[in-house]
Amino acid sequence: MRSFLLAIAIVQILQCLGVPSPEAALRTSLMKLNEMTDTPNLCGVTEGQLRDISPTGKFSYNVDLAFSVRETVCSKNSGLEFDNPTCHFRHAQAAEKGVCKSRVKYLAGKVVGVDVECQGLRKVKSNSDSLESNESWIKMYTKSRKAKSRETESREDHSRDIESREAESSEDHSRDIESREAESREDHSRDIESREAESREDHSRDVESREDHSRDVESREAESTELESREDESREAESRASKIRTAIYRAAKSRTVKSPRAKSVESREFDSLESREAESTEVESNETSLEISNDCSRARC
Repeated sequence: MRSFLLAIAIVQILQCLGVPSPEAALRTSLMKLNEMTDTPNLCGVTEGQLRDISPTGKFSYNVDLAFSVRETVCSKNSGLEFDNPTCHFRHAQAAEKGVCKSRVKYLAGKVVGVDVECQGLRKVKSNSDSLESNESWIKMYTKSRKAKSRETESREDHSRDIESREAESSEDHSRDIESREAESREDHSRDIESREAESREDHSRDVESREDHSRDVESREAESTELESREDESREAESRASKIRTAIYRAAKSRTVKSPRAKSVESREFDSLESREAESTEVESNETSLEISNDCSRARC
């Protein structure tokens, strides 16, 4: 009963959208049931359940209900309704009871058909119209349930298909992302390796250039040192030659008469002086040619 009342409360909200009221559908079903039964008293609802509200057209609905009934103390000839507060249920042992199903058809907010089927009531009219109505309702209800079952299965299959496609798409997208990331990492790694190789090559060339420059500087310094040493030797030779000439000149000036032996000594000293001057001239020539060679080598560098 609580679930039925909760369903009624929910559907009352939906009435604003044109959905029929389950409470009104249940009342209509009970009125139809009381017309069908041979019991002298009215039957009332002990428990009810809303099974489905399905649209059948733009303004048409079918309301399917399941409910339990029990005979009340109010007579059908009393003019009272089955839900009147004074219509209490009869004692369980003496009362008629039953379990029923109904379908109420609505069109544009109005009832256009009511089908009721009950089990457990011992006295139900057996006229052909009622039986045909019940059989028709059962067939329609069965077809409706089968159609809904097929629709539910179709929706489930469609949902599974969509989920499968989404899963495949997600996997493909994930693999694509992983592949792109792997390619990006490989490209980045190759770029880093290439840059490191270029950096090592540049560093190696720089080191070789510095070493060549250092060797060139050392060679030039050695050549300069050698040249300075030769220049010092040349200056020393010139100094010695100058001293010898000065000594010879003074000796010659101090002697007015010279013996043959003295002349021979003087001649040998003069020859020695000329030899030293020739050596000094040769040293200067070698130094000049060395400087020219160094200048040429620097010009080529």
